Amino acid sequence: MLGYDVNWASFQIIELMSSSKIHLKIVGYLVATQSFHEDTDDLSPSPAEVASTMNHLSSVVTPDVARDIGPEVFIMLNHFHPHIRKRAVLTLYRVCEKHSLRVSSGYRNGLTIQIQFGSLSPHEPRLVKKLQPPITDLISTMTAMSLLYECVHTCIIGNLLRGPSGLSLAQTCISKLADQNLKYIALLALVKIVPTHVDLVAEYQDVILASVDDDDISIHTHALELVTALVNKHNLQSIVQQLFSHLVQPQTSMPSAFQSLSQHVVPSIPLKAPSAPSHSPAYRLVLGLHTLVLKYTVNLSMSWRVYGAVRAYAVKLMVKLLSDETLLVHTGEPGSCSEALWAAAWICGEYCSGLLAPKELLSYLLRSEVANLDPDTVAVYLQAATKVFGYWSTEAAQQWTDDLLDKVKGAVDSVMERLEDFISSPHIEVQER
Repeated sequence: MLGYDVNWASFQIIELMSSSKIHLKIVGYLVATQSFHEDTDDLSPSPAEVASTMNHLSSVVTPDVARDIGPEVFIMLNHFHPHIRKRAVLTLYRVCEKHSLRVSSGYRNGLTIQIQFGSLSPHEPRLVKKLQPPITDLISTMTAMSLLYECVHTCIIGNLLRGPSGLSLAQTCISKLADQNLKYIALLALVKIVPTHVDLVAEYQDVILASVDDDDISIHTHALELVTALVNKHNLQSIVQQLFSHLVQPQTSMPSAFQSLSQHVVPSIPLKAPSAPSHSPAYRLVLGLHTLVLKYTVNLSMSWRVYGAVRAYAVKLMVKLLSDETLLVHTGEPGSCSEALWAAAWICGEYCSGLLAPKELLSYLLRSEVANLDPDTVAVYLQAATKVFGYWSTEAAQQWTDDLLDKVKGAVDSVMERLEDFISSPHIEVQER
């Protein structure tokens, strides 16, 4: 407590912590809390001590010990000493044998082995070719959804789906998951596969879109995430139309003559109300925002590579997006899709020549509510504001008249005043901009 180094007493402190008497154990933990650190000798064993410990563990490990030390042995697989990594692999085999593989059937025994070694394949590329055939057979014949997900997850984390040799396995995984009516676990697995095999997942676009209207919030949330990843310039229109179909209010039809007559004869029989639109208002808002962002994003992903009216039209749309205060007000809420503002600000700054009123856009880019956005987005806003101001002032200089002097001075004062709010930002990139 007086600040003196007690590193020489580390072993005695550990002995005190392991005491069976509670009043001594408490003192030991108190001393350890105040004196132990990452350089404490007993807490930083030498490589020789680590190797000796793992050799011993391989011989005496029990199921309970295997359960507890498993994560620590996995960490040793990344040790900087090669001989420690070799011992860690051998120790891990014994750990799996004692704990993870203590199951009743040989089938599940083999399954567990492959799932365990799937996590090792990123460290040993030769395992990929050896694991792909048996994993493919397992997935093809699997019926239990939870085990199917574990197999697919093993393929993903083990890099078994990458490269030409993984294409067939990826097709097997996706077709098998799609056959499960895309419930929660299947959608969760497809979300992990789509970054590397978007074309294969896109073949089941209609089935995924059908899940967007599922009553289960987890299912339709992951389905919406998948739809967002599948959109490209070719399928944008069809996907947006199908998403809009979930938002359209049903038309109220006139009751038939029989229904009207029934209300007079037997008033207790209620008319069947038209079906309600999909899900709660909150989810409908999220769905609508995602639909709009999809349309904006895909249009933008071509727009800055072309010339003339198309680019100008894209800039015009982005100005509308930046001028809408709704996205800024609800930026912290789930489903606000405020990330679209990053792209909008970047495009307006990059293609200032398409702006019809650049000075007006400055007020949108530098309003105080922008500070509520993500720091990366704020930085892009400030960069775009600088470019827009530079473009506007250059245009003013080329058409200079004495009447413009006051306008330029006013614009400079306004920009400097608004930038003062961002100088005190806790984010360094915003400060630099």
